[in-house]
Amino acid sequence: MGAVAVGAMAGFAGSLLFFLILGISGIVDSPSDAIPLLILEFGGLVGAGYVAGRLAGRDQVVHGGYAGLLVFFVATVITLAATPGSASPLVLLFTAFLAVVLGSAGGTLAKATGNQS
Repeated sequence: MGAVAVGAMAGFAGSLLFFLILGISGIVDSPSDAIPLLILEFGGLVGAGYVAGRLAGRDQVVHGGYAGLLVFFVATVITLAATPGSASPLVLLFTAFLAVVLGSAGGTLAKATGNQS
């Protein structure tokens, strides 16, 4: 379970770093700039899954999916605490599914690029 937590933290840290870079460079200057923010979010989920998959001894895809789900859960809690009622349950279910799929994709990438024995 430590690989999942470290993967989720790495996904958050990478997303935050790139968000700061995009904000400082002026690419993202308002919350309505959805396309760069979506790419950033998806990259963070795949990155979280990749790191979790690399750190996991086995079941890289499962660990990657859990890391993506953990990133989704924490981000959703923060968002809903800031703006209660901002998302419908259907949107939350779809984005949770998407987070698991993208995290698993990162875990699959980690498995494919890992040590072949």
